[in-house]
Amino acid sequence: MNSLLPELRLSGTRNILTAMAFGDAFGAPYETADGSLAPLEVVPYMVENTRLGTTFGQWTDDTALAAAGALALLRGRGVYDAERAREMYKRAYTSNTAPGDKLPTNESMLFTVLSQLPPLGWGRRVPEALMSGIPGDSKSCGSLMRVPVLAYAANTYRVQDLASVVLQDTEITHLDSNVQLYSVAYALLHRYTLTRPLYVAGQTSGRLLGSHEVALQYLDATLREAMPEKHTAIGPLTKYLGDMVKASPKSWLTTCRQDFATGTAESMFYSTVSLALRVRERVYRGETAFIGSFAICEEACRIGGDTDTRCALTLPLCWQVGSLSRNFSCADFISALDVALTAHQNNNWNNGAKHG
Repeated sequence: MNSLLPELRLSGTRNILTAMAFGDAFGAPYETADGSLAPLEVVPYMVENTRLGTTFGQWTDDTALAAAGALALLRGRGVYDAERAREMYKRAYTSNTAPGDKLPTNESMLFTVLSQLPPLGWGRRVPEALMSGIPGDSKSCGSLMRVPVLAYAANTYRVQDLASVVLQDTEITHLDSNVQLYSVAYALLHRYTLTRPLYVAGQTSGRLLGSHEVALQYLDATLREAMPEKHTAIGPLTKYLGDMVKASPKSWLTTCRQDFATGTAESMFYSTVSLALRVRERVYRGETAFIGSFAICEEACRIGGDTDTRCALTLPLCWQVGSLSRNFSCADFISALDVALTAHQNNNWNNGAKHG
């Protein structure tokens, strides 16, 4: 067991989950199971997912696992226990895919909700590891989708404590050393953006407190502190990420499409983190939080491949660096989504009237 916060920040965890659900639901309809490119016609609003049979605004397995992890922390009053987490992940999977075989669900509405939804696109490797209790030597990104909640809950503790928690959770399903490295690196960037906000809302100059170079220097230093055995991989990791962030939008998208449409932890880490660091440019130009969030989801979807996971992992980091407001809540999201969809419907009606 490993202690996180003495008192789990429920409201902040809800914000992280809301951001994940937002990105997950937006990106899911564009996912391509074979890792090919998504269609160029990504639309700036949520649509139904005909492949999974979910309606617009419904999240997938990514959010289900994150919510189960949050529930495990709440059950432990802020103390992380890998066995408790594994059981919650397993129950989330079985509630959704085999509702007749699930354990009693009176502990949480989460499992009841999951049993009423169609199967949410669960991959093969994570369920295999959960059901057998044996982690696999897979390079897939299944463990990354569980990191945002853990990163938030552990943000006031030492780097080593956060790395330890993330490694314990990753090892429930993944033994690949690079998957573990990317999971810890992703969590450390969460910790950085929580403790050192990069964008100061309300400043007339829009001055950034730090650049992506500062963030990557922090990542390099903390990774070396948390995982000294991976020292030979850390320098190339942070340098390559820095090169991606500085690239022009066109060359960045080309690189991502060529190299990062696959569902590996490496591809998801580089594409999501560089998207999040680049989103500050949109905030700096004056885009609203909601429009900026949609725009970054569109970019994430155009890469192709595992689009729901990419969006679900990008938006929590965007929330930290300024794309989503600090008081972002489920009610705000629902209201903003309602306005966006209404505007879209009215626009379609007007266009139809003009051409009819």
